[in-house]
Amino acid sequence: MQSQQIKISIANREYNLRVSPEDVPLLEKAAALLKQRLQEKQERMRIYDKQDLLAMVAFDGIVEELATKETISGLSRKVEELTSLIPEQSP
Repeated sequence: MQSQQIKISIANREYNLRVSPEDVPLLEKAAALLKQRLQEKQERMRIYDKQDLLAMVAFDGIVEELATKETISGLSRKVEELTSLIPEQSP
């Protein structure tokens, strides 16, 4: 497996990562989104400590993930309910 080294900046710190080339665009997009969320949180809550900012953004991310999983689970149940209402056709 071929890997590529990239630098990702998170809260003004550089991290060297060795990743597969096809993952590079996703990781760069994630780093840009994280930077944006850190800036938004800093402006909205006036938090200037980097560790506090990272903790709050991480917490928000977990809350979003849990909410998404609950939504998907609810939709899956609805699909199962609707599917059960469809009469089976015999060949």
